[in-house]
Amino acid sequence: MEVMEYKRCVAPLVKKLAFCCLALTVRYVTNAQQQMPSSPVNVYYQQKTTSFPVMDLETTDSTFFNTSLLANKTVYVDFWFTACPPCLKEIPIAKKLQAYFASDTNVVFLNICIENAERKDVWKKMVKEKDIQGTNVFYTRNRPQKINLLRLFNIVDYPTHIILNRLQVMGLHAPSPAEKGWVHWAIYQATKNIPVSTSYALLENKSKAANDYLTQNRALIDR
Repeated sequence: MEVMEYKRCVAPLVKKLAFCCLALTVRYVTNAQQQMPSSPVNVYYQQKTTSFPVMDLETTDSTFFNTSLLANKTVYVDFWFTACPPCLKEIPIAKKLQAYFASDTNVVFLNICIENAERKDVWKKMVKEKDIQGTNVFYTRNRPQKINLLRLFNIVDYPTHIILNRLQVMGLHAPSPAEKGWVHWAIYQATKNIPVSTSYALLENKSKAANDYLTQNRALIDR
């Protein structure tokens, strides 16, 4: 009798407690999903908009390239290193992307090799042998730097790409050269000072502007 009475009293409390726990769990998961990027467009929106620093970077002929020269340009930045298989695989694809924008002198391709100082000669040789197009510069990772590019742009994977316009970041972790159509559209939009996040949203929503651009330029993009 006492057992039955105990069950009658406790059972509803257990069910209520279980329901509350489930509700809290669902609420927690829902909030987490809302905070996490559900698509690339949200990733682009979450990036802190910043500017690319003005600095000197060494070139293959041992002179220095000052990034202030990019102040009026749209720039596709490629962070890479010489022993990175995905980076090397991307070189011939990047050449096609550069060829597509060759007639637009306001679009620049900046290849920043992130290496230890002792790898500089290897880098120079590779740039020459593989005929790597664009502006090639070297960033020494094992020497003190006034500006830490890796920390500034949170570069942990290679290759990593950034799109700039007038030295303002249009998008971090931008599309790679292999992402045909999307990368072309993102760079084109950046020339009009449109962020990568907005460009992706237009592409994802199949906007007329994005569709028209891809349709009109499909033959050149697919070369």
